[in-house]
Amino acid sequence: MARPKKETQEARTVRFNLRFSPGEWSEVEPKAATAGLMPAEFCRLAVLGQPTPAAASPDLSPEVARASSAPAGVAHIVALNRVGVNLNQIARALNAGMGVVPTELEDTLARINRLLDRWQGISA
Repeated sequence: MARPKKETQEARTVRFNLRFSPGEWSEVEPKAATAGLMPAEFCRLAVLGQPTPAAASPDLSPEVARASSAPAGVAHIVALNRVGVNLNQIARALNAGMGVVPTELEDTLARINRLLDRWQGISA
């Protein structure tokens, strides 16, 4: 299922390329990581004068750190994205002719479908 389209006024269609010196970039990256944001998102918030999230644990990836400080729905989206990545890897393996036990896939897909049904019930 694709992500819903944003309203025209909310869609980010304007691009602005910004260049940093290596020294400047070495300051931006850790600040963004500490805030649990990707550098572009961190810079956007800083330019707009908006607060950045509280410092996250340094051992978390930016998307997990962002999700942990956001509402529960976002954490589910991040977890679901990871499942999607795994399913994509499985599909590639199947298309490449690598053997997989179909019953294990069926059981896993059934569990994922039950979780999706439960999450949709929560957010509906």
